Amino acid sequence: MKIIAAAIILLVATTGRSAGEDTSDNWIKEMLVGSNCYIDNPDAAERMFQNARRRCAGDTNRFARLLCEVAQTNDIMIAEDMINSLGVYGTAAQLPFLYSMATNEQHGATAVKSILW
Repeated sequence: MKIIAAAIILLVATTGRSAGEDTSDNWIKEMLVGSNCYIDNPDAAERMFQNARRRCAGDTNRFARLLCEVAQTNDIMIAEDMINSLGVYGTAAQLPFLYSMATNEQHGATAVKSILW
């Protein structure tokens, strides 16, 4: 029992991230990107995405801003998912970004759907 407790303490100490400790913008962005890596497990992807959302502690403006920042990537799949998520979780502050994406060849349809959402 003592060995297990020591292992858990060592794991938390070496990773530097416990359940409620790290809520930096970069960590949340990593979680958003990571949620796109679950190709065969949509439930795990949704859990990771919602965990990133919870780490914003109810600050919807911050979460929408982070979604917008992650959407500005060259990875088509991640950008598409983040633009789509802006339709649900975005605020009026992201509308200029979505308007600019409306004429984008790859993401235009998704951006328009997000605007109309």
